[in-house]
Amino acid sequence: MLVTLIDRKSRYTRIRRVPRQRAALVSAATVDALASHATKTITNDNGSEFQGDDRLQRQLGVPIYFTDPGAPWQRGSIENLNGLVRQYVPKRTNIGSLPELTMQAVEETLNYRPRKSLSYRTPHEIFYEEEAALLKGSLLQLGLEFSLRS
Repeated sequence: MLVTLIDRKSRYTRIRRVPRQRAALVSAATVDALASHATKTITNDNGSEFQGDDRLQRQLGVPIYFTDPGAPWQRGSIENLNGLVRQYVPKRTNIGSLPELTMQAVEETLNYRPRKSLSYRTPHEIFYEEEAALLKGSLLQLGLEFSLRS
C-alpha cells in the first residue's frame, strides 16, 4: 500500500510505502514523511487505516480532520495525486516488489512536474519558493527534467 500526502497550496507530494493497511504503520509512515516539514493541519480519509490519529496528533502536534463519508469532493487534491501516481505505478502492480528508489523517483518526478493549477510552476518551486531550470541532454530520465538553478 502507498501512503500519499499532498500539500494543498503547493501540491508538494510525499509518498511512503507500507507493507499492510494498518493504522500504526500508516501513522508511522505519515510521521516519517512529514517530520522535516512544517505542517499546520492534516485531513484524512475515513478509512480504518487512518484511525490512529490520537498518537499521530500528539507526535506531529497538529490537528487532524476527517472528510465526510461519501464526499469525494472534499479530497479532490489527493484523488488527483493518486491518479498521477497511477501513471507510474498502475493498478495491480505488486508495490512490495518495487525498489524504494522507484518510489522516490515517482515522488521527485511529481514534485518537479509543472502543473497548470500552479501557473506551470512546479510543486517544488512553490513549496521551497525556488525557480527551476530545464536541463538538457542525458539527465532526461523518468521525467526528472528539472533542476534547481544555482
